[in-house]
Amino acid sequence: MKFCFSDGGFLYAASIHNSEETFTLASKSFVTDVPGILSFNYYIPGQIGKLQVCDNIYCTTVFNKLNLTTVSETVQWNFEEMKILPGVHQLFFIASHLPPHHMLAIDNIQLWNENKDEELICDSLASN
Repeated sequence: MKFCFSDGGFLYAASIHNSEETFTLASKSFVTDVPGILSFNYYIPGQIGKLQVCDNIYCTTVFNKLNLTTVSETVQWNFEEMKILPGVHQLFFIASHLPPHHMLAIDNIQLWNENKDEELICDSLASN
């Protein structure tokens, strides 16, 4: 079972008219018998919105800014990691509060062992 995109897959959520829309990407359920690290990149060009990453046990808010304070011409991809304990998991990437005509992108989703020298799982994601 693999949980990465060998072809360089790229995911995004974009709201055209309604900032109250919520976008959810869910993985298939999977089991790890060792601790791991989930890593991914995210990009929010408008710097407004909310991104949560949830396991079936807990949620982590990765980005949460609902008011525009500055606009940067050099907005970059951000890198994020979170620990995954051994057990049964289903991961959810939840994007919300995106203003009309703004987007949030996610790329390079990978699940590593604790030392980050071997990928644990590499299977395609199923969206709901």
